[in-house]
Amino acid sequence: MLAGKQFFFTQNENNRRIASVVEKRFGLRGKEVEYEWIRRSLRGVWGRAILLWGDGSEHQLSYSFEKKSGFGLKIGADAHTDMAEDGEEPDFRNHFRMSGQENHDVVVFLPHVRGYQVGESIVRHREYTHGHFSADFDFIKGFPCSPAFSTGSGSIGALLEVAGMAIGGNLFRVDMGGMKLKPTEEEFRAGLEAYVRVLQLLEERW
Repeated sequence: MLAGKQFFFTQNENNRRIASVVEKRFGLRGKEVEYEWIRRSLRGVWGRAILLWGDGSEHQLSYSFEKKSGFGLKIGADAHTDMAEDGEEPDFRNHFRMSGQENHDVVVFLPHVRGYQVGESIVRHREYTHGHFSADFDFIKGFPCSPAFSTGSGSIGALLEVAGMAIGGNLFRVDMGGMKLKPTEEEFRAGLEAYVRVLQLLEERW
């Protein structure tokens, strides 16, 4: 059930339009987060919550959105592992690695001809107090992402299977994004459908 979950989205026209659909369809009340203060704002979120970020350059907001108490399992679906070794601050290239260096085990799933495969992981096998699912929709073949990011070969079905693994635990946070900032109307509708499919799964099982 999505009732009672908090819902946040970053400032761009795509997310405003997506949020409008989500609010009507799932009964959530969205809150637009001012980008200037976004990292501080997301760190202050309490309880179970969903975040829509923008194009792939904003995926590092997943790191700020994490539950920082306890020890969690973070599952990612992405066309890239985002585990780069460089950088002392989280960015779209390294945020999963930085999560794994703190209070989360991390498993990043990449698209594969058989659906998905583990791309990279940081696992210490500690007892988990919560779960986190992070989806970059460039995982999906043909998804309208920024030209700066190559799309993977995955299907929405494979991405939903990965999401199902995360829902099976004590899921606390969900973040998703990846749509380019200026899609055509046809691209926007296709991208919106992917967001809705994940939220439908969450509504059924979370």
